[in-house]
Amino acid sequence: MKDSLAEWHFIATAATRETHLPMAELAQVLGADERIESFQLAHRRN
Repeated sequence: MKDSLAEWHFIATAATRETHLPMAELAQVLGADERIESFQLAHRRN
């Protein structure tokens, strides 16, 4: 919990190269969702 709010961590993967979404577009989608107060995106390697 941070500032009495739940903090979630997710790792997103694309099923195929054809279905991936560039990080900039993902940020636009998340930013347009009124239910999301704030978010951070970062590249993740296995």
